[in-house]
Amino acid sequence: MNQNQQGALYSFAYNLGANFYGGENFQSITKVCKTFSKWEDVYWITKQFEKYRNPGSAAEEGLRRRRRAEAKLFCKPIKNLEFVKDKIKDKIEDKMGFSTVGFTNSTWLKSRPIQSSELWDSQKIFVKQQEKIKVKEIFPDAKQHTLLMLEHPRLAVDGKTYLEKVYAYTPHLKLKQPKNARVKKLDVPYFSQLDNDTYHFGPGSRQCNLTSCAMFLAGLKPQLKQESKLANFKEFESYYGETLNKYGDTTDHDAVRLVGH
Repeated sequence: MNQNQQGALYSFAYNLGANFYGGENFQSITKVCKTFSKWEDVYWITKQFEKYRNPGSAAEEGLRRRRRAEAKLFCKPIKNLEFVKDKIKDKIEDKMGFSTVGFTNSTWLKSRPIQSSELWDSQKIFVKQQEKIKVKEIFPDAKQHTLLMLEHPRLAVDGKTYLEKVYAYTPHLKLKQPKNARVKKLDVPYFSQLDNDTYHFGPGSRQCNLTSCAMFLAGLKPQLKQESKLANFKEFESYYGETLNKYGDTTDHDAVRLVGH
């Protein structure tokens, strides 16, 4: 029985006695308890409950209302209990400011935002795709990584070291943030400035502004990436940079603004 059915019978038992089940004068309500196939038959259930109204007495109408209310509760569907528990849990987490992090793939939580193969066992934690973890803070970081401050330190692969501040590969993350901290995540690609074309603006080390703007523009107008490929540009930054060169240098924000328009 679900909680509504139990509640209806508790009310009945409080009114007519806790030992009603199987009693000589309680065959109808006992039948309700045993006949699972009828539990969704509101009419039949109501009729069985209404038999216990003390006909002809001054209390009949009051008892009829009570029996109908009990029958209505008995037949009322209840939400999945796990769903209800999750909802309560979510409200508590929202109030406390925690975020829940899930994963699209089995992956590594790392002490540094580099390849997991380059780290010692004491510097990484393996997590499975189906796992969910609580974090206190989330910070976007470089190289497609996100910095996570875990609610509780977790044991690294070496079985000795505990890590609390870890990096996760951003495409492997599923974030469920508190309502008061939810933001819209923009689908912006990542470009490295270090391999940029040097023809117009010199080494990639001085093209951070160009590259950042190119990333945002590619996310805002993805059709431009396709245009750059059709124009035989190896990278979108080169396509963007050639247009930028008509207005000024990569460090000139007025030139950048004009290209955006």
